[in-house]
Amino acid sequence: WHVRLPRLARLGRGAWVLLLVATVFLAGNCLAYLVALDYTAPADAQVVIQLGPLLLALGGIAVFGERFSRVQWTGFALLLAGLALFFWSQLATLLHDSGRYLLGNAIMVGAAALWAVYGLAQKQLLRSLPSEAIMFCLYTGCALLFLPLATPGTLLRLDVVTLGFLAFCAANTIVAYGAFAEALEHWEASRVSAVLALTPLGTVFLVELAERFWPALDFQPGSLPW
Repeated sequence: WHVRLPRLARLGRGAWVLLLVATVFLAGNCLAYLVALDYTAPADAQVVIQLGPLLLALGGIAVFGERFSRVQWTGFALLLAGLALFFWSQLATLLHDSGRYLLGNAIMVGAAALWAVYGLAQKQLLRSLPSEAIMFCLYTGCALLFLPLATPGTLLRLDVVTLGFLAFCAANTIVAYGAFAEALEHWEASRVSAVLALTPLGTVFLVELAERFWPALDFQPGSLPW
């Protein structure tokens, strides 16, 4: 096994533009998602962010000419119906705290749109670069974009538990996006997006589990300093 590092000198102008788009939109997605998460609960966030896979699926059909079977269109319709039911069930919360909740979900919708554009750009890039080479470029590019905003001294003030959570999030990001890139290399974008619809189920389960065993932890909006 070996890592296929990117041979950037061989890339054409179009591939460079796609690489730039993928990097900027992925960085924008990560930032918007974290900001929105402070305005809403994790389970709610994972439901709203499913607009990303939906947009990716539609993009796969519109951009790459992918096709859905009748069963897949039925599943797509059910997912849309589930999102509609979720927003209907959250209407009381929206009316009670419209400013904060509405802002959080609006930012999360923006994060989903950014992610969909990133996914489509990455799918197209696979014609020029292998998945691990693309992720190497994206991680490096995103690190450079966030570097001016970084405050490394904050790490010294974190306790052991928080550092553990941070390490887990970092490792999870590397593994999850690496797996996503590899899946796009072997599967159509619309199919990959369908599998990603399982994410909210895992999030809801883990939030319920964490609140049961660690009730003192804060899983509610508004825990960040801004």
